[in-house]
This record gives sequence, structure tokens and C-alpha cells, in this order.
Amino acid sequence: MNKVSARERFLMALQGGPIMPPDVFVLLCGEDGLVRMERAVFEFANFAGWADRKRLNEEGRPSYQPMILLSGGHGEEPYLLSARKLAPKVLGKGIRHDRLLFDHDSETIREQAVNTIDRAKEDGWVRLMLITSAYHLPRAFLTFLKAIQEADLEEKLEMVPATMTDPTPWWAPPDGMTTSRIELFEQELITIDESDDCATYEDGLAYLEFWETHEPDIREMV
Repeated sequence: MNKVSARERFLMALQGGPIMPPDVFVLLCGEDGLVRMERAVFEFANFAGWADRKRLNEEGRPSYQPMILLSGGHGEEPYLLSARKLAPKVLGKGIRHDRLLFDHDSETIREQAVNTIDRAKEDGWVRLMLITSAYHLPRAFLTFLKAIQEADLEEKLEMVPATMTDPTPWWAPPDGMTTSRIELFEQELITIDESDDCATYEDGLAYLEFWETHEPDIREMV
């Protein structure tokens, strides 16, 4: 029997696990932007609603005030939806303007990761949820993890992968593209192997295991 590889174990572990209320929902803008936005708004509303019911401060207001970070400002038309283009659509979903943060300048996933982790240090975030397309999630997660490692925050900043079912078809391309998502996923795995911007699969597994075994009891948070 062939031994399961670290890559296979990581890809499986990335699909599930404890999901705790994050300080910020990091929406990586780009192709499939509207689908990504729907997922971000859904997760935001889900956790904010939970907090409204369970956690009030002395003034009777929610003590949990999460943010949505729209990250990604550049790219080729017509398939890229940047942070600037997605902002009014997010606001149209009922998210208040004071709940939005922006990274308009990042052009690559590496820049998105570094800019986000720099902001996490400045603002004192302890948990973020990473939201992107299903085929892009493994490389995005490992790129963000590399930035977390460089900042020496592996045991201080938790990154939660958003694993809600993606309604987009695997054997069809994103709008404006010709490559199917399953082929894009294959390309992403090749890029992970060749890129110096990604943490290793072993590092990804160790990070996910650490946070799963160090999660607080959800009952302590209500």
C-alpha cells in the first residue's frame, strides 16, 4: 500500500476543522470575484449574527466587531474584480462601510500575504479567515503561512481556511478565462512545488495541527 503523501494529507486537512470567529475575513479579490464575495458576506453575517445573540458588552452592544479586508488591486480585464470594484457590491449586501478594510496595492498573492500579515501585527489580530476560490486555496494558504513564518507569528496568529462549498463548476473556466478550474488547480500545485513564496506541505500540516489542538472551547466564547 502506498503511503499517503504530505501533500495529500494537507489538502484533506485544509477542507475541514474547527472554525472560530475571526477578527477579519480576508477576501482575495480576483477571478470568481462575485462568488468569493458571496462567501465572505455569508461567513461575516453568520459570525456577526452569532455574536449579536451571544456576546454583548456592558452597553448592550455586540463585543465582537469583525472586519472584511478586500485585498487585490490590479490585474487583467475582464475577469479580475479588484478590491475597488468589489467594495460597492459588498456594501450592497448590507455590510457597513466602517466594517471594510482595503489593500488596493497588492498585485500578487505574495504581496497580498505580506501586506495582510503586516496589518495583522499593527492591529493586533489573532485570527483571520482566508477566502478565495477553491482551486486557489492551497497555494494561497501556504503563501500566507510563509509570511506568517517570516513574521514569527505561527503560534500567535491563526489562519482559518474558508471551506464552504464552492458552487462553481470544476470543469468550466472562470468568467473571461479559457482554462477550467480543475486545470487551474493542477497549475497551482505545480506552482507550489516551484515557488519560494510558499511554505511546505509539512509546515502547513504542522500549523493546522497546532491550531486545531490549541483552539479555545467555543463555550468559553458565548
